Amino acid sequence: GLVQGRVRQDASVMDRFWSMQMSYMSAEPEVRLVRERFAELGDEMAERFAKTLRKIAEDVRACFMGASKDNDAIEATISTRTMLRIADLVVLFLDGAKQGIDPFRLAFEIGLTNKCDETTKHTIHKVVQLHVGNNFVGAQGDAQATP
Repeated sequence: GLVQGRVRQDASVMDRFWSMQMSYMSAEPEVRLVRERFAELGDEMAERFAKTLRKIAEDVRACFMGASKDNDAIEATISTRTMLRIADLVVLFLDGAKQGIDPFRLAFEIGLTNKCDETTKHTIHKVVQLHVGNNFVGAQGDAQATP
């Protein structure tokens, strides 16, 4: 009997909220916002990282919306808040690249994909690898990136 009451409660709770349709920020202000999180890396690197993170977000958002006719949509997307969290984590883990740690992969795992199903996690890590490649891991010749 509890399950039946729960359905009615969900409808009554949802009735208390407003619903709005929002889109993501346009590219320029979103890149500018994320760029600030990379500021300690210098202007050129901050710009490059912010633009790369925005491109990753665009591709993941397209996957989330099911933009491809061949695939179902994934269960997670990258909001501006998620981009900022991932940027903070990339900066935090950047020194780990010297020890063969991929700061982008680790930032995405902790900031987003550890809570996703395996298909979503794999898809997002493939998108990250397409944009970042093996720029960090394996630079010393002792590690390989395997998203």
